[in-house]
Amino acid sequence: MGSPLTKNLPLSKKPTRAAAELPKQEFTRPSATERRLKIIIVGGLFAGMVLSPALWLSDRSYPATPVWPFSLSIPVPLDHLIFAVVLAMLAAIAVVTRPAKLIGLFSLFAIALALLDQSRWQPWFYQYLVMLIALGLYDYSRGGHDDIHNPALNACRLAVACTYFWSGLQKLQPGFRTYVFHELTKPITHLLPASIVPGFNWLAMVAPFIEAGIGIGLLTRRFRTWAIFAAFGMHAFILWAIGPLGKDWNSVVWPWNVAMLCFVTTLFWQRPRLSAREIVWSDGGRYQKVILLLFALAPVLSFFNLWDGYLSSALYSGTRNTPSIYVTNSLADRLPKYILQHVYVTDKPGTNAIKLMEWSISELNVPFYPEPRIYKNLARYICAYAHDPSEAKLAIKQTGVLFAPDKELSYDCSSLGR
Repeated sequence: MGSPLTKNLPLSKKPTRAAAELPKQEFTRPSATERRLKIIIVGGLFAGMVLSPALWLSDRSYPATPVWPFSLSIPVPLDHLIFAVVLAMLAAIAVVTRPAKLIGLFSLFAIALALLDQSRWQPWFYQYLVMLIALGLYDYSRGGHDDIHNPALNACRLAVACTYFWSGLQKLQPGFRTYVFHELTKPITHLLPASIVPGFNWLAMVAPFIEAGIGIGLLTRRFRTWAIFAAFGMHAFILWAIGPLGKDWNSVVWPWNVAMLCFVTTLFWQRPRLSAREIVWSDGGRYQKVILLLFALAPVLSFFNLWDGYLSSALYSGTRNTPSIYVTNSLADRLPKYILQHVYVTDKPGTNAIKLMEWSISELNVPFYPEPRIYKNLARYICAYAHDPSEAKLAIKQTGVLFAPDKELSYDCSSLGR
């Protein structure tokens, strides 16, 4: 006989009917495609940040442009510590199996740094961050998604395809044909016979349609393979033009070009069942709708100057808002040496021009963020050394805006709010 203390205890605990009806949670590991994609994103972002350290630090001469005027810069050496922590988080994301929480923490740091300086809104940083968030939002504990129906992968596919499409259309600006393409192809055309070079320039007319076509082709089953081949040819051309064998310029985008090649092969190669609908509007892909808005729809506004060009894949397409800062001889004499080295004499007596692109590239290793609000902030920085408002002038030439004539805006120090 059992004791009174134990005879009434159940020998086994049976689940209740309600508990038995609950679906069993299925835990899965990230697929090989997800793991490769994570490594590509993290590797590209890590390389881009390491190649542009001054962009993420406070101790520099090139002024930051915060989103809000009252934003405070991170003091030294705390800025170096935060930069090291951010890079360490990226390295950890690369090796952790389920990095969703770590991606969320990194994204908060990255967004905070971006709010403190809009010059950090480089196209590669924007794309990497959006794609990394897509992977972080995907719950790996939910099984049942293959590579074709995976909402995280399809969100990233949409971002990549839209980047190609809009980058191509942005190059329809006159500045691409008349200047950018000519400069990009100099390392190649100087190797060609002079008689061939004029005929070679017809590529400037075709290149925008080729790149936009890559974006469209990646969405289709029939032309996807051809689009991938075209992407390889285009990026090889770009790396030749601006890489060590060419102009050896803007090294921060070299890894981005390599990453884009890895993206198209990892996400699109040998996916005969992958349809455009899955990429653009798959079931359950809520974040996919956000990317559709940011990467497919919002760039339309850039043609009206209502959305930033860099957030619309407008890199190497010709600047829609071209800045010039002019200073008098007396103001140039008062400028610090680190700015004076980028000041050049113009054809107009007593007037000098500050080469903003040269200043940005030499110090930050990234092009300046091509928006009027950035130019105005740079001009205010120069005006701080002026004794008279007329000693400095900012001129912004606005071109390529649909349904509006080209125009030039001019500001002196008083109109800039100094």
